[in-house]
Amino acid sequence: MTTIPFLDNDNTIEGRVDYDNLSKTPINEFTAEFQTSEGVEHVRRVFIKYKNIFYGEGGEENPVRERGSSSSNIKDLAESRRKGIPLDSARPVVEQNNIVDIVGDSYLYEANDGITRYKADCLNNQGDNGDVFDVVRFHDTIDPETGEVIRSARFNKYMYLHKLNDAQPREVHTVKDLVLTMSQLISRGDLKKEEPAIKDAVYECATNLDTSKKNDAVRKVLLQEDVPTQTRSWRDKECKDWYETKCVDNDEVDYFFPDSYFIDRIFNVLKQYFETGKVQVIAEHVNNKGDSPEIVELRREQADKMWELATNVFKKVAAYGNNQLLLNGEFKLPVERKFWMPQIQSGDDKEQPNSFIKR
Repeated sequence: MTTIPFLDNDNTIEGRVDYDNLSKTPINEFTAEFQTSEGVEHVRRVFIKYKNIFYGEGGEENPVRERGSSSSNIKDLAESRRKGIPLDSARPVVEQNNIVDIVGDSYLYEANDGITRYKADCLNNQGDNGDVFDVVRFHDTIDPETGEVIRSARFNKYMYLHKLNDAQPREVHTVKDLVLTMSQLISRGDLKKEEPAIKDAVYECATNLDTSKKNDAVRKVLLQEDVPTQTRSWRDKECKDWYETKCVDNDEVDYFFPDSYFIDRIFNVLKQYFETGKVQVIAEHVNNKGDSPEIVELRREQADKMWELATNVFKKVAAYGNNQLLLNGEFKLPVERKFWMPQIQSGDDKEQPNSFIKR
């Protein structure tokens, strides 16, 4: 990694501490509150040299990241830390855990969080330095009545690390990060191979992630891990992949039609007919939210009604258009495009905000 050869401690921003004084600063001056989570014990906050921390075999690894830190983030953070380390920023986290690596070196701690900070400090020629860390231990969650393990220490650890990633200003976790974690927990027996359990875990550790992305992560885990469900949902790409690689039928299909987007997609199907002149064969799928065969059947019945309504609508539209063709020699839709809504609010073409704009 390229390093920065010179640090100017005279440029330290107020409220920050420079690298030379980092290890000498009283711990109580690092004021960020420790983030608690189920099964996480906060042992202490202490300055630790990087050489005493295990960062993974063959390179620095964050256990809940599918990919490492982006180079731009490392450079930006390195530039920021050259102006001092903020005393009020969240502390990186290490697990108290005696580790011996493949070459026989021993470490007192294992890096769980703060990998980007370590890389940024190495970029600043501070790899022999260290930082003030929160030292933690992870524990099983035990049912007090039965004594059974409700959540494993590893499950609690991964939930905690994702919650740390969920907070700004860190690089928010991606769908791939969540899929990786859930797959690892399932393979190790720490997460039930069931949709409700997977969904609960994703939603717990990614509170601030868009709902659509959380649901996408759940979908990908269900497919990747072949999780048994009563029903399944489909997306366009999944339909096409299934048709090309798994379908054993010889039937030709022109369009995979999601009935939950009926209004949007019916135009696309009819446009394909317009462009090709070929009657379109479609394969439909409905929203399976609720994961119940009864719900799927009900929504298929609703789709039948929508197609019946569409047929009647187009029949009447065609009758009007054909009548116009006979009377006026031009096929027309039963629509009169007469006005625009006022939208231009500045400049020479500013429109009257309280009037329709005539076409």
